[in-house]
Amino acid sequence: MTEHWMIDVLADLRKFAEKNSMAKLTAQLDDAIHIAASEMAVVKPCIDKEIGPKQPVFAV
Repeated sequence: MTEHWMIDVLADLRKFAEKNSMAKLTAQLDDAIHIAASEMAVVKPCIDKEIGPKQPVFAV
């Protein structure tokens, strides 16, 4: 998924904030990372050529 770069950027910002004792910003970025990951989650159907569609696989 092409949006994973956003989580990488947020994680880098979080590391910087934590390293520089920015506790409130660190907490906000934790929330932002979780929200971004949940909004990027999609259902990808898993298809077996012999059996047909299976239960959806959730990917983040």
